[in-house]
Parts: sequence; structure tokens; C-alpha cells
Amino acid sequence: MDKKTILYILSSNYSGSTLLSLMLGAHSRAIQIGEAKVLRRVDSSRPPCVICGVENICAVNEGITPENVDRLYDIQFERWPSVEVIVDNSKKPYWAERFLSQSAKYNLKFIHLVRDPRSLVRRWDIKFNTWSNVLVQRWRAIRHSKNIYLKDPFCSNTTLYAYKWLRQNQNISEFLARYKLEHRVVNYCDLVTNTEAELRQLNDYVGLEYEKQQETYWEVKQHGGGKTSDILARGGIHKDLRWQDYLTERTKLTISENGMINNYLAGLGLRFSEDGLVGLSESVRDKSVA
Repeated sequence: MDKKTILYILSSNYSGSTLLSLMLGAHSRAIQIGEAKVLRRVDSSRPPCVICGVENICAVNEGITPENVDRLYDIQFERWPSVEVIVDNSKKPYWAERFLSQSAKYNLKFIHLVRDPRSLVRRWDIKFNTWSNVLVQRWRAIRHSKNIYLKDPFCSNTTLYAYKWLRQNQNISEFLARYKLEHRVVNYCDLVTNTEAELRQLNDYVGLEYEKQQETYWEVKQHGGGKTSDILARGGIHKDLRWQDYLTERTKLTISENGMINNYLAGLGLRFSEDGLVGLSESVRDKSVA
């Protein structure tokens, strides 16, 4: 490689980004640094590494503070001289945008990870289980999605969370298009059902050879925040279809027949199926921008 690479995973919440980052970070010449955006602030309630915890010194994030976070990748590459790729699982476009000026120094590459909105509707319905939480979500939808949400401010919670999914993913697509950023769209269902093939394609994209240990990522010592410890403890790759039993048939149809969502998915080369999202055709899955 002429320059080392920073690989950003961008996704909606609960889309499998931690799983993907652990797979990529298990490569011998890569390291995943978790959701690095948490390092921009001091928050003792959410340690930057759940493996090491608050009191321990983390091999990955030691010494990185809000004061030097803009040198985050310089520090990491100095700390790990054999590493060619840093995987940043911060998910949010605003964080990646902060470092676009470093493109002269590093290759900046992006993955847009997309998960079936039916799975996210289930997850958010469980998480926001009080009227006050739902009210907050409704207000955020009105504030951030005026062009969509104000058309139906008293919609069902199903539609509320479907619009939340749409808004988050549209923001990612708009960010990638605005700056003409080289990227790949990855479908969560493909990742967990055709793992080796997907990892081989992503490794080719970042300039690394596929390594078998990426599929057994839980055997490789890694660090990170969020759900890292839970996923490492799970010790396997599982397709999560809990939404199928949780959602009613009417709810499933409300989501899968939503015109705006279908139009957006078609633009990504994806469509609904009974078991998740599938590609329209192999020829449209690569969404790189030259």
C-alpha cells in the first residue's frame, strides 16, 4: 500500500456494525478501534473499551483524550506499526466528516452497512417502551425529518421507527454522495449468510488478503466499546430473524410496502424478501464512486 487506510463503517443503529468491525479487525494487518467518536468527550459512564473497563489501561485507546483526538489515527498507526488498516466503527457521518482533510495522508474508505428495517423496528419498539421515550423519538423525527415526517405526525410507532431507519440511512447516502467518497454497500443478510465471500470482497476493497481467522473473530483478542464483549462472548455468526416472530403480519406489510423505503432500497440495489434484504442483481451491489 502507498498509504495506510482508515475504513469507516457507517450504519443505522443496531445494524451489525460491531460484528463487521470485529471481523475486519481480526485481520493480522488491521485493527478495529471501536466507536472512536466516544473519545471526543470524557464520559466515565461509557468507557472507550468495555474489555478493559474504566479502571484498566486499554492497549488500543490508552492516552487518547478530547485534547488529542484529532491525532487519533496518527497515534494508532504509530502505536501499531505493522497495521495497514484501522477500522473505525463510529457509524455517524459527522464523525467521518471531521477527518476528511486527512485524505492526503491516508486512504479514506467507507462501508455503508444496511440492515432490514423490520429488524430495527423490532429493536426500537423494545428499547423505547415507555410513552416518554416514544414521545422523544417522535419529536426527534419531526425535528430532523421535516420533509418526510410532518406529512404524518401522528403515525403509528411502526411508521415512526421505519422513518427513523430511513432518515439515518439517507443521511449516510447523502454524505457519501456529497463528498463523492469511495464506498461499498454491504447488506447485513449477505454478511451473515455468505460471510467468506463478503469478507473477501471487502478485503480486496481495502487492499488486504482474506484471512480465515476473520470468520472466527472471537478467537482474536480485540478491544472496543458498545456491544463488543457480548458479540465476542457469543462465539459465532448468527442471522438474527427475531423480528419475524415479534412483528405482526400487518406490521411487516406496513414496512415492506412503504413506497419511500422501497425506492431508497432500490437505489442501493436491494429489495425486501421474507427472510431479509436481498440484492436486485449482483451488478448493482457495488456502489463505489470513482
